Amino acid sequence: MDNKPGNVDNEEKIGQKAEGEISDIEKLKAAEKKIADLKSKNEELEKRASDAEAALLQPDYLNFLDSLDKKSQEEETVQKEKYVYVLENDGNIWLKLSEDFRIGYVVGFFAGKDIADQQYKIFIKIWSNSLPPSLLPSSYIPKGTTTEQIKDGINAFYKDFANRKIKIVDAISVVSMQIKGEDPKLIEAQIGYLRTAPEIDAMRYLQEVKEYGKYRKGKKEPNNPLYYCYIDDKKETLKAIEKGLVSKEHFLKAGYYCDEQGNLAPLICYGIYK
Repeated sequence: MDNKPGNVDNEEKIGQKAEGEISDIEKLKAAEKKIADLKSKNEELEKRASDAEAALLQPDYLNFLDSLDKKSQEEETVQKEKYVYVLENDGNIWLKLSEDFRIGYVVGFFAGKDIADQQYKIFIKIWSNSLPPSLLPSSYIPKGTTTEQIKDGINAFYKDFANRKIKIVDAISVVSMQIKGEDPKLIEAQIGYLRTAPEIDAMRYLQEVKEYGKYRKGKKEPNNPLYYCYIDDKKETLKAIEKGLVSKEHFLKAGYYCDEQGNLAPLICYGIYK
């Protein structure tokens, strides 16, 4: 066998090239596996969104929540109880917390904000075909908001004893509106609506979709504020108010704010009021 230096170098180069090709193949396989995993996760998310959309059209949304992911039903029940508990916390609870714990509470909300944003995207996808664009809610917390801002805002919010029964999740929503510079009258209407201990949005929107289904078929209900939410016509809304068919108080009870120009804006309720 010829062991000249040139031959040894060639063999080393060939070996290195082969190792490099094997490494490239392994990297390619790893990349293909990652792609397959991502596709699988994406398909799962799409299926969950599809299931959610189908369930929201059913009369009993809570039954759908109970039917989700039967394999981990016990774990889900525990998580649901924690979730519901958070949605029931109000100003009386907040005032008992230390400043450090309040910051931790808000930090927890920011940690869950990504999940809330995803739920909001699914919500918009589902309801955008059923509700007029002007009546779709805005996202929960504006970008760039700090935990300190939210915490200070909640402290100020609960200084008014009339707000003590409003849930913390809804107080955060009001503070977010203030940070975004929303119309003060809209914010005042939002607070007034929350003081009435309204129904949680998911159930309210289900009822509204049923009402809008009747209006799509041509039914008219000039004494129902939801009718004007559906037609989304400022002039007709103002005419109805002038004629006494509906009032701004009627819109407020239905969960909407009507301004002087006849524009309608949805009022939000995230908390659970019993």
